[in-house]
Amino acid sequence: MPRAGFYNDNEYRAYPFIARLAYSGLTPCPNSAIVDCGFIMGLDSEYDPEEHVVYLYRVTRLSDTFEFEFRTTAPGAVAYPLIFERAVTTPEWASEFVESGVNTETSVCLTEPAWEGYLVTGVMVELLNLLPGDGSVQFFAPTISIGADHEVEPARIQSLVRAYVRSINVGNYARIYAADCDSSSSSSGDIDDAPAERAISVNATCLTGAVQFKAGFNCIIQQAAYNNTLTVIARKYANTANDPDSELCQYGSELPLYVGEAPVDGSQFLSGGAACEELIASINGITGKHVNIVAGVGVTITLEATDTLVIGLNPTVINQNC
Repeated sequence: MPRAGFYNDNEYRAYPFIARLAYSGLTPCPNSAIVDCGFIMGLDSEYDPEEHVVYLYRVTRLSDTFEFEFRTTAPGAVAYPLIFERAVTTPEWASEFVESGVNTETSVCLTEPAWEGYLVTGVMVELLNLLPGDGSVQFFAPTISIGADHEVEPARIQSLVRAYVRSINVGNYARIYAADCDSSSSSSGDIDDAPAERAISVNATCLTGAVQFKAGFNCIIQQAAYNNTLTVIARKYANTANDPDSELCQYGSELPLYVGEAPVDGSQFLSGGAACEELIASINGITGKHVNIVAGVGVTITLEATDTLVIGLNPTVINQNC
């Protein structure tokens, strides 16, 4: 609460506006009309305290009601003025809180107003003399030398731009596909391309409330309550299942990036390309999906544990035929 006499003092000075030595030539607003105000710039306001201002644009009288219209030069809120209403008989030091509309052009999740504020008014006598009947008086005009008339004190403006997380959106960078056999590069760009240059497959937007993080395959998540952090760590074999029918094994250890993603035509992988058993195209000119290799006289063929065929000589057979 303001100290005793604060509003009364403000009826005789420019506050809450910046005191100007001169104005642009427009009729100034009586000091007694507005004794306090404050504004909060929302996430979507794009407000920059170094560049943007809030100002009283005009006061309009409609019958027995005054409308105080405030505007801002912040790009995300410039189209959403704040309008406060007062009856001409309203006693001094009446307070009102107003919210603007939601910026549907820049806001993703459409929840908070572009900006909001409150206004405290004083006695209306001088304003009634300025507007004895219906009409309006504009109090703002841009000038080069002295700035904006009736610009609100910067200390009366609080910015929430980049101040908090409103929601969580989930997506994955677009998959990089294996190059064709006759190509030297991948179909969606080289692997060294910066991630920012790749498209994003969006899986969910505007997640709010009790959002939970679940570690996936080869991944663990550590939470530290003392500093409110989540650490995501890649760890081999973490959360992997030994079930060959598990999701991890369906596409050769590749996971779909979005619902309904299917393997590339002609491949068993989501990213395309040949499997290990498909890498040998021919043996001595013999092609086919299955090639039988039969050991001849004096030759042995053995299968090692590493899926390797070892072809060697059989000394015993050779000696028997000499």
